[in-house]
Amino acid sequence: MKAPKQSYVQPRLFQAIDMEAIIPQKHILRKLKDVIDFSQVHEWVAPLYSEKTG
Repeated sequence: MKAPKQSYVQPRLFQAIDMEAIIPQKHILRKLKDVIDFSQVHEWVAPLYSEKTG
C-alpha cells in the first residue's frame, strides 16, 4: 500500500511589505520625515552598499 502524497508548500524567501499601510498616518516617524532632510544620511551610507548587490 502506497503512502498518500503529502503536499509541500515551500515558504517564500521574500515578502513584500507596504510600509505606508503599516505606519499610522499620525505616527511620529511620518512627522519627522516631513521636517528632517535625510538626504545627507543617504550620502553618508552610500559607500557602504554595493551597486550590484545592494
